[in-house]
Amino acid sequence: TARGAWESVKRHFRELGTDIQTTDFDVVGVGDMAGDVFGNGMLLSPHIRLVGAFNHVHIVCDPNPDVASSFKERERLFREVKGWDHYDTKLLSKGGRIYNRSEKSLTLTPEIMARFDIAKDKVTPAELMNAMLKARTDLLWFGGIGTFIKATSESHADAGDKANEAFRIDAPEIRAKVVGEGANLGCTQKARVEYAALGGRINADFIDNSGGVNSSDVEVNIKIAMTDIMHNPANKMDLQKRNVLLAKMTEEVAGLVLRNSYQQVQGISLMTLQAPQTLITDAQFIRVLERDQGLKRKLENLPDEEEIERRRAAGLGLYRPELCIVQSYAKIAYTSELLASDIPDQPEMQDFLISYFPKPMQEKYTDDLLGHQLGREIIAMRIANSIVNRMGAAFIKSRMDATGASCADVVRAFLVVREAFGLRDLWDRIEALDRKIPAMVQLRAMMGLQETADRAITWFLTRLGRTPNLAKDIPAFREQVDKLRAGADGALPAGLKAIVAQRLQDALGNGLPEKVARDISLLPVLDSAFDIIRITAERKGNIAAAAKAYFRVGEYFHVDSLRAGAEAIPAADRWAQEARSGLIEQLYGVQAALAVQYLKEPEETAEAQSIKGMIESILNTGTIDTPRLMIAIQRLQQLAAR
Repeated sequence: TARGAWESVKRHFRELGTDIQTTDFDVVGVGDMAGDVFGNGMLLSPHIRLVGAFNHVHIVCDPNPDVASSFKERERLFREVKGWDHYDTKLLSKGGRIYNRSEKSLTLTPEIMARFDIAKDKVTPAELMNAMLKARTDLLWFGGIGTFIKATSESHADAGDKANEAFRIDAPEIRAKVVGEGANLGCTQKARVEYAALGGRINADFIDNSGGVNSSDVEVNIKIAMTDIMHNPANKMDLQKRNVLLAKMTEEVAGLVLRNSYQQVQGISLMTLQAPQTLITDAQFIRVLERDQGLKRKLENLPDEEEIERRRAAGLGLYRPELCIVQSYAKIAYTSELLASDIPDQPEMQDFLISYFPKPMQEKYTDDLLGHQLGREIIAMRIANSIVNRMGAAFIKSRMDATGASCADVVRAFLVVREAFGLRDLWDRIEALDRKIPAMVQLRAMMGLQETADRAITWFLTRLGRTPNLAKDIPAFREQVDKLRAGADGALPAGLKAIVAQRLQDALGNGLPEKVARDISLLPVLDSAFDIIRITAERKGNIAAAAKAYFRVGEYFHVDSLRAGAEAIPAADRWAQEARSGLIEQLYGVQAALAVQYLKEPEETAEAQSIKGMIESILNTGTIDTPRLMIAIQRLQQLAAR
């Protein structure tokens, strides 16, 4: 649990520009070094400066701790399972003290008073703990039992924890940059939302604690598999061999679980970064969850319609703790829908099951794993998790609504696009840059991949004309995408080539390695990959010629500028948003149609010149609205139909 929560903490700080594995940082905590979650957490970075902590018995104040010696002492307490009263007080910094909470009055040193901004030298234990919760610190780490933060709008009774109400604080009083909840309910959900709205970094507690739950799930599923393996005489597996194998796999299982935690909080960061732009989609998804999945908006502290409208007008989105709720419901909903489909039964899905288990089991017991009693459930869960983490909580449902496709068809399209574009490899290479480049550079690169994947998946669902066939479409489209990527330099007109070159320089300037930077710079080209591939197939030509024609007509008629204008049109509700998306799709479609015509008759006609002039006139006005776009699209469609 502590290691999983630490993934969240590291993510928060990296996005704030601090690497807590290499930089000293201040922590105030709630818990005991003998406690599993708190104690483990306080040993996960050698750069922790634990300036204060308390549990149900003691209060520790170390105003200016020595990083190295205090770490070793915490390590000793954890190893020996001893409380704060066994801490070597000679190692405390000047003015440091360990107090008993049972005392009626505590005498503070000047150093403690300064560190926790306390004006008087005699306080009650409750007053000291209240000040510690309000401390100027980098991290507030909850590893003990209790609810210590409530929202301004809540009473102490709402927090449901009478034992700690004497020193509980309101969310706006938190001065920590990050809150990590290694224990459940350190804050109320309303408090998390209020703190996040003020700029604080926090998840929902179940996200920070998901590592513990996930490890239990993996353990149970491994033991189910091991039972089947033991019952198979061919494996010659007895109880002793089983136990040896389980022990051998411990660290790899931990790695698999932490990988899940990493990708989950990364997915939440991606949603948070885009939240103002996705509010309409997120709000519609909440309505769907209320209707179909039993979501109780008030119970989960999600905003009502009036609040959503207020945020839309203010240019705000859902806050991070709210997105944690939406993400969790999305994963449950999509898992359920996939279990009701034939997706888990497809041979191409077997890797989702096999790769769930540690390598020693994958390599030796593949057939046994394929017969796992919960195999369908594992496959459905992992697919849902993957898509939600990579594409956002509302993505599948938004594509279903926009295209009329089933959940299973959206998944098929996602898998084809993922493999055809080599997204898994690119995601891995971007993630491997942790601590080498700024986290926000990584997230923006991931956002670019999201946008390209979204466009390609939508194409599959609206333009392919049939259900995606994983066995055939993945290799076929991957081969053509690779050709397009390799030949992009020769296919691009001067304007688009300059855009790609600038994107490449920007990516290199942000610290991305050349190969990753090159792939990111080509995303505007890959946005149109499937249109170009279809043109190539229909005309039985080569992809280089189709690409040249496609980009030639796009540049000639300024289609990219029209699309950019369409994307900038404000959308106040779902229907306006869908109308805007429809215009963008029409622009892609008409560019493909014009490319086909150009390949037949490349001559520049008077009508083409006239339409080009009209589009330039629209662009020169500086305002692109829906009526102007519709007229431009109609004229281009008429030209393409000649």
